[in-house]
Amino acid sequence: MSYLLLLLIPLLLFGGLYLIRRTPYGLLDTKVALALKVMPQRKKGLSVEVQREQMNKMMAPYNKGNLISRVDNQHIPNEGFDIPIRIYSNYSENNLPILLFFHGGGWVVGNINTHDGICRQLAKVTKAVIVSVDYRLAPEHPYPTPLLDCYAALEWVYNNAATVGGNPKKIAVGGDSAGGNLAAAVCLKAKAENGPKIAYQALVYPVTDLSKLTTPSYQNFATKFFLTKEMMAQYINHYVADEPTKLEAYASPLLAKDLTNLPPALVITAGFDPLRDEGETYGERLKAAGVPVTITRYKGTIHGFFGLGALGTAGVDAVKEVGDKLTEAFYG
Repeated sequence: MSYLLLLLIPLLLFGGLYLIRRTPYGLLDTKVALALKVMPQRKKGLSVEVQREQMNKMMAPYNKGNLISRVDNQHIPNEGFDIPIRIYSNYSENNLPILLFFHGGGWVVGNINTHDGICRQLAKVTKAVIVSVDYRLAPEHPYPTPLLDCYAALEWVYNNAATVGGNPKKIAVGGDSAGGNLAAAVCLKAKAENGPKIAYQALVYPVTDLSKLTTPSYQNFATKFFLTKEMMAQYINHYVADEPTKLEAYASPLLAKDLTNLPPALVITAGFDPLRDEGETYGERLKAAGVPVTITRYKGTIHGFFGLGALGTAGVDAVKEVGDKLTEAFYG
């Protein structure tokens, strides 16, 4: 009897895990499935202040460790407002490439502290200076202020690269979610205004279309997969309140008429993310416009996995992929 039990226990455990992982859209990664079971559902009607505090608490455990040789805080002057930036480098050399990083959080939550751990990881896998930008947030500062802050950071870094130990001829931009939206928009703006040349864009599950939330991934993953359709609708309306403005290319890069002559790109998506389809569609449109693009879907995971080891190995793998692609772009 005990021998049969020893045989049955692994089978029962395996079967139970399979049931937890199973969804109508495929299998979740085991750690992701378990995390979703214990994650509290966000209550409706939370104030922006409470949402920001929740984001701070959620990300705090990931901002420990990852010691690197240099972390400096500075400010960029921008028309009466000083934009905080945080500079990371794990190398003593000067004239290094620069990655300008824009944090996610729906343009409403998040800051350079919530993404400190991610930037430290990027500094370890990329022989570059990472400059994280604490752009102003909606709804206090709606579109286009966050974008203008990010673009001002690009211009400042280009003109002051030596002060951060960087090379103005090797600047990349990147970001996750809303930060990916801002990175894509910064590339469009730099092209339109003949601004600083951008060597690469790393877009991690980017928001690319604010005008409609109707893709199959929005329909399939509207609830129960951490980021919800309702949350995105709230974030978008905080950022851009009126419908016509949502159609502008700098708000919705996917709706830009001309995507030619943009920097080479990496587009990372998550298999169970409402934003998956619009990110991949943007990548395909870049390809069609002749832009070199890599599109990578991390199949078993959810929005927010980037750099978060608690959600399995996908986050670590994605950070490494960004590092590998930037190294290739910067060093050939």
